[in-house]
Amino acid sequence: MTQEFIKLLSDKINNIKDFPVLKSLAIAQACLESQYGKKHFYNNIFGIKCHAPDLYAGCRLGKTAEFVNGNYKNLSLAFQVYHNFDECLEDYARLMNLSRYKPVREAKDYLEATKEIVFCGYATSPSYYQSLRKIIEKYKLYELDRKMDKNLQLTKNFRYYEWWSNNFGKEKIEPPEEYFPKIQREAEQLQRVRDKLNEDFRPKKEIYILITSAYRTKEWNASKDVEGAKNSKHLTADAVDSRAVGVPLFVYYTYLVRYTDFNHLGYYLKQNFVHAGNENKLTIFKY
Repeated sequence: MTQEFIKLLSDKINNIKDFPVLKSLAIAQACLESQYGKKHFYNNIFGIKCHAPDLYAGCRLGKTAEFVNGNYKNLSLAFQVYHNFDECLEDYARLMNLSRYKPVREAKDYLEATKEIVFCGYATSPSYYQSLRKIIEKYKLYELDRKMDKNLQLTKNFRYYEWWSNNFGKEKIEPPEEYFPKIQREAEQLQRVRDKLNEDFRPKKEIYILITSAYRTKEWNASKDVEGAKNSKHLTADAVDSRAVGVPLFVYYTYLVRYTDFNHLGYYLKQNFVHAGNENKLTIFKY
């Protein structure tokens, strides 16, 4: 039933010319607001408030829970109602084309889009963007968005290609798409550290971060060049090795400990890199 609802919306969005926002965002919102199409208020699958009583099927009074002053309150509000889902999607596209939602339209990926939809005031719940991301990641809705080529800019200073696996001197190998959310988060963590390093050390020097190993294929992980552990976190893009050019390795290591959410950190002085990953518990080590 859920997959059928997602497929239905995807097909309908494909028929709307110049749909303004990422499909992953729109479909996740519809899934969240209507419980995957099972519970909606007169075909209003996006929770759109009343704005035009004379359009579509008009407006009706409905109940909703809104986050007000730190607490959820049950309120009675007027909602736009529709004859069918097509009308609701058309109205949602109109809403997203308003100047208010320009940052959402310009979002490069679902992580940015889910953040901006909250900043623009679409919903009051503080966990709204997290709920949307869970739906997108669970059903891989990001696959419906634009193709993620190797030059995709993950953050200001990091590109997707930097996380691809080495391949014995041949073209690097792209990670499975299901790992993309983890890679995006890792890039954001490292960007935070790079920004902080440059804030503290400039104008004396420009600091940049070099990725030495991120996602690895099983073949590359087992190669003589790597000799990685059989259960290495690199195999699932849960770890990234790097160093900061312009500061001592231990300085970079301490910045990662202090300014990121990685909970498995270690620095390798001889090999000149810092390992940063995620485990079930905090582990800080050195070799």
